[in-house]
Amino acid sequence: MGYANFLISGWVERRREQTNVGPEGTKKMLELLIDMLEDEIACRMSLGRPEAGIYDVKIIETEVPGSI
Repeated sequence: MGYANFLISGWVERRREQTNVGPEGTKKMLELLIDMLEDEIACRMSLGRPEAGIYDVKIIETEVPGSI
């Protein structure tokens, strides 16, 4: 769950762009976290936090050496 904290805390601290590099499945993990944190994100946005930095995170997935 460290990634979830990293995702939310950076956004709360006004990060507006983020690119993450990780193995295959990283994009799916981000999508699941966004779904899981939907209510918290909506609450923070209702208080003025912009969408930038949370819904537009860029993901670069890399191949895991030795995977097929």
